[in-house]
Amino acid sequence: MPITFDDPGVDLAGFSEEEFSRLVDRIAAVPAGAVAIRRKLASLPPEPDGRVVREEPVRDGLVLRLQYVPCGKPRCRKDPDEHGPYWYSYYLVNGRWKREYHGRNRPPAEEFWTIDQAEEIVSRVAEGQSLDDQQVTNLERLANAMAATSEDPRAAAIERRARRLVTAERQRRDDSIRQHYEELAAKRNAGIQLTDDERAELSRLGRVLAEDH
Repeated sequence: MPITFDDPGVDLAGFSEEEFSRLVDRIAAVPAGAVAIRRKLASLPPEPDGRVVREEPVRDGLVLRLQYVPCGKPRCRKDPDEHGPYWYSYYLVNGRWKREYHGRNRPPAEEFWTIDQAEEIVSRVAEGQSLDDQQVTNLERLANAMAATSEDPRAAAIERRARRLVTAERQRRDDSIRQHYEELAAKRNAGIQLTDDERAELSRLGRVLAEDH
């Protein structure tokens, strides 16, 4: 019976480096085996830059890691391996691995959606609805997760709708900021004295608009 990477009876962790190297060479000698190796390697997240305490595959294209990270600061007195451990999620987006930091607490399972859950979440957000910051963040994460779920044709449609909702919300916020700025500026230009709070708000909104452009 041929050995496959997904065979539960094969304990690759128990192989020595030499045994594993010979196994890879044997598989790679067969064209189909070489393809299998490339696919397996493409499905693995990048090597960590610190010691991994725990790794949890959530689904294809999404892995959680609890790991230490090197500091990199020349004056840091800690050993590089003493920073953490912190949780990171690694997920595939358009064939490339992305990493997101979650801190010392494991991210809750609801942050990582199945297709059905993602479809339900997006369907609950009405077009034209004003979104709060958490909803925007969740929709962006959902869109990234759907971009990594290419095997289900529904994922692309969900991703497009999630990104459209986020774009619409950002445009709504931009329009609201611009309108408020123009109202305060018109009041000032008309010779009406602004309060200290209004002057501070006018200045802040001006900086926001300048940064956006």
